[in-house]
Amino acid sequence: MNKNVIIFGNHPIVSSLKSQFEVNGDIVSSQEAFAIPESPPDEMVILSSSPDGDSDAEDFLSELAVAYKGSVQSRPLVHLLLRQPGSLRKYQVSDFEPIVNEVFEVYPFSMEEVWADNVIVRLPGIDSHNLQALDREPISAESHQFVHLIIAGFDSYAESIAVRAAQVAHFPNYDGKARHPLRTRITIIAPGISTSKDSFIARYHNLFDNSYYRTVDIDKKTSTLHHPLYEGKREDFVDVEWEFVDGSLSNPVVVKKLSMWAKDYGRQLTLVITGDDDNANIVNAISLPDIVLESETPIWV
Repeated sequence: MNKNVIIFGNHPIVSSLKSQFEVNGDIVSSQEAFAIPESPPDEMVILSSSPDGDSDAEDFLSELAVAYKGSVQSRPLVHLLLRQPGSLRKYQVSDFEPIVNEVFEVYPFSMEEVWADNVIVRLPGIDSHNLQALDREPISAESHQFVHLIIAGFDSYAESIAVRAAQVAHFPNYDGKARHPLRTRITIIAPGISTSKDSFIARYHNLFDNSYYRTVDIDKKTSTLHHPLYEGKREDFVDVEWEFVDGSLSNPVVVKKLSMWAKDYGRQLTLVITGDDDNANIVNAISLPDIVLESETPIWV
């Protein structure tokens, strides 16, 4: 059955969304203004039009719920695009107001979350991209390899990809009783990370309370290891470890480490370069050590 779909808001992805719905035979219209149609459509997309526009989109959702209360037989699906990571986190730990849940089924998302899903997760039926999996050589119970994800830069994309990887990168060769367990390693490299990592850890404290993570200051030549709360009280059961490196990709110590890691058969390396300046990201990518560029290391810019 074809659906009647309306896309609200002004955003570069409008034309892409319309084409995706139309492929399924849906009847799609779009309007930049947050104006309430006379009758509710079968499905809606509400796009926050600017980084400061999340509250406008959320208010419009509430206005729609009030207008359509009692006039819908089944709850229409609403896709709510949010531009601020904090707006999305709000709905990950709390709920929409009761009238919104009564009238609609709401799916809040951000472009960062969608990007992370597309590069990390192999979703069924989607074969339009050809990005290599973190475990491009499938890791079995007998494998001696582990996944090592390196993220250079620490913006909202970096956070989304790191958290998504921590959620899915679990492999059958992990043995918490081993002397040197093979854990997935996530290394985040950025200037000033020693400070910004604190708020990141606070947001995901349930994860980091139970993880080993190391903070490295290259200039001060210091390294601090955080031990999980359960250490010495129960068996090791967390198969992801973290590394926060205060520095840049061009630092000689980082360059040396990247070269060494790229030659290590025991690790499956993937590198993400992210930041506000696309040109700087590209320059950083093509300035990587030759051994990294010549290896089969996937580099996502």
